[in-house]
Amino acid sequence: MHSTGPVFTQKQPLVAADARKVIPYLIACESRDQNVKIVDSNGFYSYGILQMQSSTAALFNSIENTSYDPMIPIEAEQLAEIAIEHGYLSRWSCASLGNYPFDKPKRTRA
Repeated sequence: MHSTGPVFTQKQPLVAADARKVIPYLIACESRDQNVKIVDSNGFYSYGILQMQSSTAALFNSIENTSYDPMIPIEAEQLAEIAIEHGYLSRWSCASLGNYPFDKPKRTRA
């Protein structure tokens, strides 16, 4: 059974409160709540609870001139919040898997 939660489109910029609602789903899907460094499918390392690669973290940090470290969980969440607020939700593969409340089709009653 999947968790219920907010439903957002992948490219929709979100206000901070909504971005914070999405982040726990990304963490659960991306790292199973583990703060790890792994080699990703493209051969580059992905870091932390939100599995960001260095280039992705650099991009997100550049948005608001921050220097958050994706291996520090609270900083990874702050970095993700910035990214999601600026329409980068689709950068997480878990946002497009359909396992979490992203882009789920709305059910209609018959």
